[in-house]
Amino acid sequence: MSVTLRSCHLKDTIALQVTEQKGDHAGHTSTKAYVFQWNRNETKFVYKTNSFIGVPSPIDGKLYKEVKKTVWSNAPEDIPNFLSQFFNWTDSIIPDDAKYSTVVFFETTAGVKTSHYSSTDIRVEEDQIKPIFPAVLSYMNQSGVRFLQRESQLIKGSNEGIDGWISLNYLSRTLLNTPNTVGSIELSSTSSQITFAVAAEDFSNLRSGGVLVDFKNGNSWHLYSHTYPHHGIDTMRGYMEDEIRRTSASSKRVREAPNPCLPTGFNQTKVYSDNYVLTLYGTSSADECQQLIDAVINITDCGAANCGPGKVYQPDMSDISFIGFSVINYAVQFYYNTSNMISVDLEDLRVRSRKHCSAPLDTLKNVYGNTAYLDRYCFYGLYIHTLLSDGFNLKAFNSSNVINGVAVGWAPGAMMYEAMHVADNFTYCGDLSDCSSCLYHTNCGYCEASDNCMPAYTTCDADGWQKLESGGFCKSGDTPVRFIIAIVIGAAVLQIILTVGLVVSYRRWNAKQVAEITHMPLLDREDEEDI
Repeated sequence: MSVTLRSCHLKDTIALQVTEQKGDHAGHTSTKAYVFQWNRNETKFVYKTNSFIGVPSPIDGKLYKEVKKTVWSNAPEDIPNFLSQFFNWTDSIIPDDAKYSTVVFFETTAGVKTSHYSSTDIRVEEDQIKPIFPAVLSYMNQSGVRFLQRESQLIKGSNEGIDGWISLNYLSRTLLNTPNTVGSIELSSTSSQITFAVAAEDFSNLRSGGVLVDFKNGNSWHLYSHTYPHHGIDTMRGYMEDEIRRTSASSKRVREAPNPCLPTGFNQTKVYSDNYVLTLYGTSSADECQQLIDAVINITDCGAANCGPGKVYQPDMSDISFIGFSVINYAVQFYYNTSNMISVDLEDLRVRSRKHCSAPLDTLKNVYGNTAYLDRYCFYGLYIHTLLSDGFNLKAFNSSNVINGVAVGWAPGAMMYEAMHVADNFTYCGDLSDCSSCLYHTNCGYCEASDNCMPAYTTCDADGWQKLESGGFCKSGDTPVRFIIAIVIGAAVLQIILTVGLVVSYRRWNAKQVAEITHMPLLDREDEEDI
């Protein structure tokens, strides 16, 4: 779930990211808080790296970092305590006189990873997330900031791919160099997303998947993006285990079955929704594991020059360099023993994976010790090779989960888009005695055209920001600095983004132009479907 905070008059940008601590099975997450501070320039993007932690820079601003331990609970009554620790942290950074003008809204995704890995329960549906909403809304209403409940919305998986592409290229410093942008491939627990830029002259010829991303500051990108909602690593592993049950344990009298993707010496017990209990024992067979993956991944000849899994149309991407992240990078870190950006040849990954798949558990432990999830990397490696090589027609890719000190993912991309996007529903207030006209005034703060105007000033002191008795802020002559806060919970629990910032708008991805190109109905952010 993501919660996005936005503001009318804040001066800096803060990003707070909560990520899962790998190998911690006690329900703890490692909370990494990043504070981005920069002078916003509507014609340029500002890049931030961890080299600027706590150190002012006239170009990149400052990046602060804080690490905490947190415990997530699905109980709605625990939501206030969980969120309060982040608001308490931001309270120490955001000036008191700016908090009154902080406007809050939130976005959430429907995909929440459960504690099981069966394909039947891997995805929590919208009606199961809804009980969390009232608790979040109640806290926001009492947080001391303006909360616009009408902007609460559930976003679709298609936005995750686009936001991930923005994050990847923003942090890679390729966002403003369209010919050299990189494609993104994200593999999560429940889904996979592929997104890449296409030439403007080819955009109108796309049969599906075309999205025009417009930052409204002179920068826009023509993208192809597609989400495969059932091709996540754990969803596919669940499908594979269901296939084992179907072919090897069709009778309830059968309580054991071989799993060739597990190492010999490792047993796994599964409890199905019909209360059937099945023990899967490893047999360390690379060939048979590959056969199971081929049976469930649904890669067939589509009869077209370019297509992805499930006969999904995919434009030519032969000249594009891709970066794989999320679960893809976890596997890369394991097989190549590095957390740095690395170029991976898919054939080499296949060879390494098959070697791993052929070894018994004792041999793997002698090599890797007590590495977490040691039993899963056979399936991870072969599945990733099959998806990227046979599914997406790649021969090689780069991989990293961290670029310039910031974790890659859809949440940072969403934050960056919102921070750089000039809002359609925000404008300048002019007449302070009657703000209904919301006219431009050089010394007046932003206000919301569709709501009551925020109070502002006609004068500022020489040093910049000033608060007067009537409330509000102004800054004469300079572009305001922004605050943005983003919180992301790790994949094992829930995702939350808190974003605070100025001039943010509804995320429509220029939907009208997309509709004209793809012959799809006009879609708003809250009801957007995959195209």
